[in-house]
Amino acid sequence: MPGSASVCGAASPPLKDESALSVILRVASSNALTRKQALELLLQRRIACCDLDLLRIGSEQAGVWGRGIGWQWQPVEIRLMAALPGLKSVLWSSRTKWCPVCIGFGFHAIWFQLSALISCPIHGCALREHCEACGVAPGPYKISRELFQKPYRCASCGNPLAESHRRLRDRLEFFRRGEEVEAAFASLVQWFDRVARELMFLDACHRRFRNNDVPKFKVRMLDGAIRHLVPFPHAYAVSMPPPVQLRSWNIRLASGAPRDELPSRYGLLSTGISLAVYQATTRSLASLVMQKVPAHGMGENLAFHNGDAASLDGWEPGRLALVIMRCLFEQPYFLACEAPIRGAVLRNSIFAPAVIANRLLRANCRAFVLATFLAAHELAAGYVDRGFILRRDLSALPDELVLLVGNVSAGVLATIVAFPETILTEIVARGRSDATTLAVSVKSLNAEFSEAVAR
Repeated sequence: MPGSASVCGAASPPLKDESALSVILRVASSNALTRKQALELLLQRRIACCDLDLLRIGSEQAGVWGRGIGWQWQPVEIRLMAALPGLKSVLWSSRTKWCPVCIGFGFHAIWFQLSALISCPIHGCALREHCEACGVAPGPYKISRELFQKPYRCASCGNPLAESHRRLRDRLEFFRRGEEVEAAFASLVQWFDRVARELMFLDACHRRFRNNDVPKFKVRMLDGAIRHLVPFPHAYAVSMPPPVQLRSWNIRLASGAPRDELPSRYGLLSTGISLAVYQATTRSLASLVMQKVPAHGMGENLAFHNGDAASLDGWEPGRLALVIMRCLFEQPYFLACEAPIRGAVLRNSIFAPAVIANRLLRANCRAFVLATFLAAHELAAGYVDRGFILRRDLSALPDELVLLVGNVSAGVLATIVAFPETILTEIVARGRSDATTLAVSVKSLNAEFSEAVAR
C-alpha cells in the first residue's frame, strides 16, 4: 500500500456532492489498489469486510476519512441515509446510476442515486444503469467486486462506461471546478433538506419495515405522495411521478369517545365498527362494479386449475379488484365476484393500520377499505393485461398497498391517505384534496411525529 506522500489523486479531495463510491473508486484505480486496500487507506484501519452497502452505511463508518492523506472527509451517504431511513428505499435507487460524461472524469455524484432523477444536472445527458455495449448492469450501489474488478469499465464486456476518454489534465481540471459542480446540485440539496423537515411523518411511520425496505407497491404510493407534497425543482429532469391522489381530513374528537369507537381487544379489530364499515363499503363497491360492467360474458370465478396460476380470460379489472380486495380482508377468502358479503369474517387485526391514537373511527375504516380497493384495481389492470393471476398475488396485506397516516393533537384527529389514480378513482373517492386541510394535517403530523422520533 502506498504511503501518504505517494498517494495519486490526494491533491483532489472529495467534492461536496461526490459519492463515497466515486471517491473510493478513483483512489483505488489511481493507485492500483484493491477495494479493501482503498478502504483501509481511507479509514486508517484494517477492515474485515470490503463489500460495503453504501445505502446502509451507518454510524460504524462515521468519523473523518482520509486523514492519512490530508483529507478531512466523511462520506455524504452517512448523513443522507440517516436523515430519512424509513424512506430510503423510496428516495434512493439500489442500482448504480451514472452520467456517461461525469464518469469519464472519474466523478459520480450521490444525487445520481435519487430514484426519480433521470439526467445529469451538469451535462444534461441521461443517467445510465446498464452498459451501452452489452446491456449488463454494473450491479447494486455498493463497494462490490463487479465495480472494482475493472474500474470505470463494464465487468461483463470490458467496454468503458464513459462515452469518451478523458486525459489526466481534463480530470484534474474537473475537480478544480468544485464550485460549479456544487452549484449544479444546490437546488437538489435544498429539496432534500425540505423533504427531511416537512415529511418527517412519512419517514417515521415507515421505519418499522425490516431493513427499511418498504413493500414495492407502497413505494409507488410514497413516491407519489412525496412529489405531491414537496415537488422536485423544475430545473431537473425527473421521471414521471406515479399517478397518486391524496385526501386529508381533520376531526375534532369528543372528550369521552363512545365505547364502540375504541378498538375491540376481543374482536382483534375484525368485528364491531370495523366489520360494519367493511360490509357497507364493500356492498357499495360491489354495486358500482356490477353496474359498471354487466356480468354477462365476464369472468365469474377465479379457478386455479393448473397449480398456482388462474386464467383471467373474460375478466375486467373492476370485478377482479373486488375479488382481490376481499381476499386481502376476509378469511377464508372467496374467489367469486358475487360471493355474499353478509356474514363475511375479517382476518384478525386487519384494521390495525387504521387505528390512530387508540381510536378506530368510521372515516378511517372507510378510507382504508376504499384505498385498498383502488390499489387492488391498479394491480388487477396489470394482471388482466398479462392474462393470469398467481395465488401469491392474493396474499398481501392492505397495509402493504395503502398509505394511511394519522395522529391526534389537541383533541383533533388529522389523517392523510394516498391511493392510485385509476379510472374508478373519481367515482370511488369523489372530489380533490383541499390544499388548506392537507397543509394543516401535514403540519400537525410533523409536529407529533417529530416529537416521537426525538423521544
